[in-house]
Amino acid sequence: MSVIKYTGSTAILYVEEIEHNFKIEMESLYYLVKDAKGNWLIHDSVDIYNEEMEFKYEL
Repeated sequence: MSVIKYTGSTAILYVEEIEHNFKIEMESLYYLVKDAKGNWLIHDSVDIYNEEMEFKYEL
C-alpha cells in the first residue's frame, strides 16, 4: 500500500492485494475522506486490471 495523493481531509491510496490460495493478484485505488470525527472512510474505489487502465483515471 502507498499514498499517491494526500490533503488534510482526502487521500488516494494504491493497494496491491495477493490471495495465494486462489492465485489472485489485484491492484486498486482507494479514495478516502476524513469525516468530522477524524475517521477515514472509503468514499470510492477503482480496480486496476492492467497497466493501460492504471493511467486512465486522473488523480
